[in-house]
Amino acid sequence: MALRKVNTKYGTVIGIPGNDPRITVFKGIPYAKAPKGKLRLMAPQKPDPWEGELLCDKWSDSPVQDIGRYTTPGVAFSEDCLKLNIWTPAESPDEKLPVMIFFYGGGFNRGDSCYKSYDGEAINHRGVIHVNVNYRVSVLGFLALPELSERAEYKVSGNYGLLDQIASIKWVKENISAFGGDPDNITIFGQSAGGSSCRMLATSPLAKGLFRHTIIMSGGRVCEDIRTMEEYQDICHRIMEHLGWTVDDILNREAFEVQNNMYRAAAEVLAGMGIKEVFFYRPCVDGYVLPDKDTSAGLFDGNLDVIMGSVYGDGSVFGGKINGNFENPYDIIRTAAFAPPIAHALRAIRQGSKPIYTYFIERARPSSGSPMPHGAEIPYFFGTLDRFGDAWTDFDRKFSEVMLDYITNFAKTGNPNREGLPYWPTYTAETPVSLNVTDSEILVHNLINSEDSAYVLDCMIENKEITRK
Repeated sequence: MALRKVNTKYGTVIGIPGNDPRITVFKGIPYAKAPKGKLRLMAPQKPDPWEGELLCDKWSDSPVQDIGRYTTPGVAFSEDCLKLNIWTPAESPDEKLPVMIFFYGGGFNRGDSCYKSYDGEAINHRGVIHVNVNYRVSVLGFLALPELSERAEYKVSGNYGLLDQIASIKWVKENISAFGGDPDNITIFGQSAGGSSCRMLATSPLAKGLFRHTIIMSGGRVCEDIRTMEEYQDICHRIMEHLGWTVDDILNREAFEVQNNMYRAAAEVLAGMGIKEVFFYRPCVDGYVLPDKDTSAGLFDGNLDVIMGSVYGDGSVFGGKINGNFENPYDIIRTAAFAPPIAHALRAIRQGSKPIYTYFIERARPSSGSPMPHGAEIPYFFGTLDRFGDAWTDFDRKFSEVMLDYITNFAKTGNPNREGLPYWPTYTAETPVSLNVTDSEILVHNLINSEDSAYVLDCMIENKEITRK
């Protein structure tokens, strides 16, 4: 019988049946206090215990943000957002199932945990518990100022969204056994900003030992353009001056007034500085969550098992500036897309960490008609194709099933392979190969196929401008 009532360390929660009644979904469990009032722009605090039974049948409010793509229609936005959702197939607390925790993308400025792509039932059907998490984004998730640093116990500010993610993993580790999960077998995964988050958490001393495996989906460039605390605080201060605001305004005005005004002012200040940047509010090197630029760039904990991959559309998002007329422009964008995971794999080899698994997806999703755009792979990984109106083919469904098998096998053992799947080795000097999904095949081979391709990879590893040789 499905596990509908669970006693956490903070109180009892009641879940609801999933689309498959063998699965239970718990929506909106608080993992930290609402970061409002005196707790605005502070590190997350443990939740207050509650009396009686908490019915978890509705999505929680989403984080305050500039509302846009990857948010869920009909869901409210507020500061009372530090909550998580759990999908479990367990029938008792004794099953010790592996656990996967997902962090959404959205450039660290948008997103929520209940978007229609992120349903956990297909993951549950493979014997894995799925958790996804709301974390603070944009102004209220990443603003840093000297005055905010002074009021913090650890004397730095910013990176609240990353601290939320760490708090959520700690909550899961503390409570997931009651949902039938194994607190010693946790995988974190995420896409875009969520992938970058996983890459950062895989190097942060504050997250060390909290999880065993990580899957980094489209998680950024090789050499991250991440600001130091001093650089970041300086621009935040300019934004405040532009508005004529003080820290009291930030702490006491209504949340959406703070978000909307600071978001708009950031765009105006950056334009005046000649900086083109879509999303300004994001992680910085604070010396605490992220001790240095090497840490933020992804020098992974050598004990972690890592899958890292990208899609064709990442080439234009993360590829950097490309100049000149190359013989095959498609090949250049393609290489700029698949280069970051391979560069991280080469780094792992050089530093003696565990070798990592790399993948690259260039399948043209039916609705786009062009090689896989940034973010378009998500429903394949979650088995949620039918929540979108694409004209899915048999190959699309096969691709989704194979990826679900790979990632859940990885969550169980740190190895994506099993009988019946194309064998996927780690990327090493002896086996310089990646999993590659094309329009018609799922291959495992060397993605470097030309001199230009090798050149672009080298430029990205060395953080050099890509120009015609």
